[in-house]
Order: sequence, then C-alpha cells, then structure tokens
Amino acid sequence: MSFETLRTEMSKRGIMTSLDQIEADGPSAFKDPRHIVEYVMLGLQHRGPEGIAEAYRFTMPPASERSTIHGTRVTGGKRISWLAGRVIEGTATGRAVDYQAFEQELHETFSLLCGCASWRFASPPPDALQVPGNEHKKPSIAGGRTGGAIQAEGWTVDFLIEVDDRHSVLFELVYDWGAWCYCIVKVTVLPSAGAASAPAESET
Repeated sequence: MSFETLRTEMSKRGIMTSLDQIEADGPSAFKDPRHIVEYVMLGLQHRGPEGIAEAYRFTMPPASERSTIHGTRVTGGKRISWLAGRVIEGTATGRAVDYQAFEQELHETFSLLCGCASWRFASPPPDALQVPGNEHKKPSIAGGRTGGAIQAEGWTVDFLIEVDDRHSVLFELVYDWGAWCYCIVKVTVLPSAGAASAPAESET
C-alpha cells in the first residue's frame, strides 16, 4: 500500500497521525522535531511540488521575518537557504530566499531527496530531546531558569538520515520561538565515504 493510499484510508476512518497533525497545524507548539524531519522527507519522497512547499513551510525564516510574539508564526515571507543556513550563539542566520529560489535549490542541490526510493533515520534520537511548548510562561528546571533564559541559549537538534542506502544527509533544526517549533535551518549532503553505518531504527 502506498503512502498516499494509506493516508486516504486512515482519513476515511477518522484516524489522525502525528504527521497529519503537523500538516494541519503547521509550525506550532508540541511538535517533535524528529516527526518534522519525517514529515518533510515523506513529502519530498511522495508529494512532488506539494512536498517542496511543505518543506519550505517548515524551514526557518530569517530574523527580519520572524514574529516577535511568542507562539505566533509569521505566514508567507522568505526562508533561510538550506545551503547557507547556520546557527550562531543559538540564533539561526544565513542567506534568505523566496519560494522560487528555494524550489530551485532543492532541484539543483537536493534532488536526491525528491522522489527518492527509500530513506531511514541513521542516528538514534538525542538522549535528552525536548518537545517544547510555551516555555516563556514557566520555569524550565529546579532553580527557576525561565523560558527567556533558555531562549538566549538557543535550542538545536540534528538528525542524520540515509537516502537510497547510498547518501548520508544531515538535517539541522533550531527552535523558532515565534512559532514554538523546531524548524530546518540547514541540510548537508555528506560525502559518500562518510555514509552512516548505524543500523536503521525505522524505514519508509
């Protein structure tokens, strides 16, 4: 059964998965960053232009277009290039691109992700992975550190995937405090000689 056939059948039965919730809500609170990578990769694998549009939606916007209100994502606008993105002292930065340039970047540099035959997570989830929500309203740990203090540190997480059993690709995500959600800031196709050898946790 194909991915789209399975989704259609589940929809008929009124079943909503965590990936369906991500699509319905967009970048928002309480989204596991591992599921975000999974959602983006499945879209690129199976959904063509629509998948690229969803990848754009879950990519970090430049600082000039981020919301200054916690939990409110600015819609539309530009995104940070997957090629140029980086995190400096907890803050995402890099060349901003519009959708057309982002789409071209995917076709020219990340075409191996679009319509790939298979992919898998090649690294285990981080031991202390946090799925944040409205942290600015509550202390984080004993000792009274507030969400504001955490925000100054920045939250980042990386996921290594293997595509078509040949290519290792690193997804780097950083926490968008406007959307309360991890978003992609950089994607790197690693040299073939460095392909991950870790056993697969899950396959699609």
